[in-house]
Amino acid sequence: MINNSYTSGHSPTVSPATRMAARSISFLFSPLLVPAYCTWMTMWGTTLSWLPDRIRWIAVLYTFLFTGIIPFGLIAVMRFCGQASDLDLTDRRQRIIPYAAGTLCYAAACIYFHKAHAPEWFYMFFAGAGASILVSLLISLRWKISAHAAAMGGWMAMMLRIMTGPYITADLASFAFPCIVIFTGAVCTSRLILGAHTPMQLLAGLINGFACVWICTSIATQY
Repeated sequence: MINNSYTSGHSPTVSPATRMAARSISFLFSPLLVPAYCTWMTMWGTTLSWLPDRIRWIAVLYTFLFTGIIPFGLIAVMRFCGQASDLDLTDRRQRIIPYAAGTLCYAAACIYFHKAHAPEWFYMFFAGAGASILVSLLISLRWKISAHAAAMGGWMAMMLRIMTGPYITADLASFAFPCIVIFTGAVCTSRLILGAHTPMQLLAGLINGFACVWICTSIATQY
């Protein structure tokens, strides 16, 4: 029997190069980085592209601060204090505090962009992403769910929302969205190669991230 507190699946026998590639993909599309990617794509591929470059880069940097730097700092402190066995938080029981803090960080990002007069459909992305972290927190009390998959699912939902609304200015439909789908497949495959999750945990993560972001951005009425 597999103990889900520490591992979610048997790591397949693969070459060192394949394992390194899987680790690289997992790092490049970490849940701590994906929101910044999404914000960058939104700032340069939607009606927000009329904003000055300085404002758009500030939005990306603030996103990275709220959803990347602060959560990583907390995890690093936990690791230093011996409260986390690794920076990936492999043990689901060690995810409770970081997930709770992450939910607050996304709430702060949502409030910040609301106060900055960003469109409702944009700052509600952070509300949806925060909701998915809260769901992951609750599920993690009993079962391990993929945060990587949730982040990618939320990114896909945001891009679909942009494509189906009056926000799109760049050709996201023919280029960006298919790339995100490919990236999502690569991330899920990498997590399987590393033995970090089972297919069901990845599927649950994708559904969680996609549904939360889609529902929250659906509430938006300000175009």
